[in-house]
Amino acid sequence: MEDREGARHRGEIVIVRAWRPDVLPSPDAAFTVILAQQPLDDLQAAPDAPNVAVCAPASAVRLPSAVAEATAAYGGAEAAPRLRLSHSALSSYAAGTVLSARPLTVTAREVFGENSGAPHLDVLARQLLAACEQAERYWAVLDEVLSWPGQSASLPRRDQLVARLRRLLDRRPGDNASLDAIERLRRIAAGEPPELTAASLAALADDVAALRCLSERPTEAANLWEMRHYLDGADPGERKSDLLSDYRLTREQLSFLSILEQPHQIDHLRATFELFRARYTRAYVAHHAAYWHGYARLRRSLDDAAGAARALARLNTLRALGRPIGGRAIAEYERLVARRDACP
Repeated sequence: MEDREGARHRGEIVIVRAWRPDVLPSPDAAFTVILAQQPLDDLQAAPDAPNVAVCAPASAVRLPSAVAEATAAYGGAEAAPRLRLSHSALSSYAAGTVLSARPLTVTAREVFGENSGAPHLDVLARQLLAACEQAERYWAVLDEVLSWPGQSASLPRRDQLVARLRRLLDRRPGDNASLDAIERLRRIAAGEPPELTAASLAALADDVAALRCLSERPTEAANLWEMRHYLDGADPGERKSDLLSDYRLTREQLSFLSILEQPHQIDHLRATFELFRARYTRAYVAHHAAYWHGYARLRRSLDDAAGAARALARLNTLRALGRPIGGRAIAEYERLVARRDACP
């Protein structure tokens, strides 16, 4: 099987009667697709390895013995023939489930849905290869930040990285500024499957750098937490596009990685932050003044309309004039008068 970079990988297709978490794939396989012949239970556990996917049918199927006895391999010297299934088996798998340790974008219907007699397991295999590469990058990022300024391992072991992370968490000073980041790292140390996206990898690097800064650079860490806390409540919103770009740039620069690698940069980061805060303060004061100017104008309009509203309400009490009119307008007027909006 070729991945998106053109590199060849050897994988396997394993057929089992029913999926069990103790079914072990070949350690030499870059990916493993397991075809279960029984539906999954509601609480069936996903495989642990990111390069394994379990395909289970919606209803029980019985694969031909010629298929069940073979383990098809991809990526050898010669391309393996495509696995062919009956129409009923394909339909059952298409309505079934694809179970994996990591979220996949491909669905069971996309893998088994076309009535060609052969499932598109190559599509699923490429997804597994991509998920495995992302997982490797995840642990590599963790190793890089934990090891800096030392050399990170070429093939970091997950259990060793988790143990190092736990030791760092145990040495953390007792402050509450970083509870969100610490909680995310505690979940990783407890074995929770990580989220594998570009944004989550950047967040992971920053969280680990923050943890290290708390122990190694507490003064700089406290200053950076203070600035980031201010920014958390100072998002100008999409309507302030010019200020929003400054906000995002400032937030991106306030990185714990910068402090970990170059602690002297804290003065530069503070200057960048103060430039944004000055612009934000001016915009906030202008917005505040405009809000209350508009509010005062509205109150004057309501006061001017008070006499007409009271007169109409009294006229509506005279049955001889016919049915009441303007009831909705009077109700809206009273609602506006009752409002006492403060600047949030």
